[in-house]
Amino acid sequence: MSDSQESVLMQLETNLADWDGSSEQAMEIISKNQTLFDQWTDMLEGREKIMPSGNQADRMQRIIQRQRAVIHCLQEDKEQLQKRFKQLNQKNKVTDNYYRIQESSIFVDRNM
Repeated sequence: MSDSQESVLMQLETNLADWDGSSEQAMEIISKNQTLFDQWTDMLEGREKIMPSGNQADRMQRIIQRQRAVIHCLQEDKEQLQKRFKQLNQKNKVTDNYYRIQESSIFVDRNM
């Protein structure tokens, strides 16, 4: 493995190890790692598809698992936000319906 490949793997591992579990930092890590994954792909482009050695394969597997955990965190946060928006929309609908009922109330004059 070349020094540049080693450097990319080390940076990927460092980025993922520094994750504090928050969705804000997860977005930053995914953005940084996307650049590194692109670099990795460029390094491998044009070369024969050689299976990585045992150590390199293990490191890549750990990186992939950690990256999946980061993505899973973002997916859970997305689902929670969608639920909250749905609840807010429901509350707004109830409020709107209440005001519509109040606005459409009509008093009937029986002396007509």
